[in-house]
Amino acid sequence: MDQLERTISSVEVAKQVGKRHADLMRDIRKYCEYLGELNFEPGDLAGSKVAPGDFFIEATYLDLNNQERPSFNCTKQGCEMIANKMIGKKGVQFTAFYVQRFNHLEQQLKTPMTNEALIILQAQSVQELKKEVSGYAKRIEMLEKEVSKFSTKDEPLTTAQKIQLHNQVKANVTKFLGKASKDRSIVFKAYHEIWEALRTRYEVSTYAAIQSINFEEAMEYADLWSPSTPLAYEIKNFRS
Repeated sequence: MDQLERTISSVEVAKQVGKRHADLMRDIRKYCEYLGELNFEPGDLAGSKVAPGDFFIEATYLDLNNQERPSFNCTKQGCEMIANKMIGKKGVQFTAFYVQRFNHLEQQLKTPMTNEALIILQAQSVQELKKEVSGYAKRIEMLEKEVSKFSTKDEPLTTAQKIQLHNQVKANVTKFLGKASKDRSIVFKAYHEIWEALRTRYEVSTYAAIQSINFEEAMEYADLWSPSTPLAYEIKNFRS
């Protein structure tokens, strides 16, 4: 039987023994440390050194937030070691759990699979793979956003971004002015107000000095701008 097919995740073991996974991980690391120090005397198991991997195999799992966390895959020997540290009802219940689980796994591997069962197993594997890929995709997206923050920090708007922002400002001013766009004085006041609002918002002397990292926010800010009360009054009472 393949090694990974003969294991139980430490996440599931922690639930069965009623421990926090972090506490069980600490215990398993300590067991592995002890096992790594152990050497049998000549003649005992051919004088071989005990391999922690025969008991606990390092692995990872995705938590509820799709974040990758460390874990161990526990072999039957590993489960026996954990059970031996337990007493009372919990120890008995966990022993019954892992004995039944490994017997079931062994029986599954001995029994030839029907085509239908094979298809179901493959479908389950595909779903698990999709979950893992989705988790990795979200992590990559988060990392890309973080990298983007650093890569664009302190960089001014690009030429294309300045053009887009200028067009957004023009579109919003035109929307508010209407017929008042024929009055140069009102037009000047409107552009002065919106550009001044942007400069104040980002503490720059000219809109071109706005950082590239703030481009999307600046576009939204320009889109939400509206004239001050005195200017709105002038626009409303304009007579062409």
